[in-house]
Amino acid sequence: MPHGISGTFHFMIVFQAEHNILMHPFNMLGFAGNLFFILLSGVTFFWKRLLCFPLKELWA
Repeated sequence: MPHGISGTFHFMIVFQAEHNILMHPFNMLGFAGNLFFILLSGVTFFWKRLLCFPLKELWA
């Protein structure tokens, strides 16, 4: 087995080929959860920027 970075990528490709971890339900759930929280944080930032900051300026 090769060493270094090429060995690392070789191991990852062979491991994926043997175990098919990208199609495992837990892997898909983790990916979907990360995507959900990224979108949630973007929406939260957008609404804070759109609503909270102008309202603070009105009350100040």
